Amino acid sequence: MNDGSYFHVNFSGLVENNNIESMEVGKNVKAVLWNGDTAGTFFRNNPNLGQFSNRAQALEIYPFKEVAPTCVRLWTKENFQGQPFDHCMNNGSYFHVNFAGSAENNNIESIEVGKRVKAVLWNGVENRTFLPSHDYSRLGEFRNRAQSLEIYPSN
Repeated sequence: MNDGSYFHVNFSGLVENNNIESMEVGKNVKAVLWNGDTAGTFFRNNPNLGQFSNRAQALEIYPFKEVAPTCVRLWTKENFQGQPFDHCMNNGSYFHVNFAGSAENNNIESIEVGKRVKAVLWNGVENRTFLPSHDYSRLGEFRNRAQSLEIYPSN
C-alpha cells in the first residue's frame, strides 16, 4: 500500500494462492484475506489464520487506526468493515449509551475493544461481554441485535 488508501492483489497464478499459513501485518494497517466470497480481517502478527490457512485467494490492505485504550469501536459490517462508531469511557469508571434512534441500533456486526476496558452489548434483558485482545469480527447471536452499550474498566 503505497498511497495510504488501499491495496489489492489476486493470488491467482502466484505462489501465494492457497499457500499462506501465517502473516505479519504492520501497525497502521489491517489485512483482509479472501477465499471466494468469505473474508477474514487480520491485525498485527497472525501465527494461525484459521479457516484461511492455505485457502487465501486474494489480499486487501487498508489503513487502520487502532482503537484507543478506553474506547470501543462498533462496525456496521462483519470483519471490521462498514461504518465505524467510537464510544469512549472518559470518566474512568463507566459509560452507557442507548442506541434508540441512532445508526447503531440493531445495526452492529463487529466490535473492537480497547485494551483497558470491557464492553457489554445489550438486547433487551440479554447481554454479552466483550473483552480486549479477542477477535470479535463476527458477533454471533448479537449480530444486528444490539440496542445499547456499556463500557467498564477491564480490571
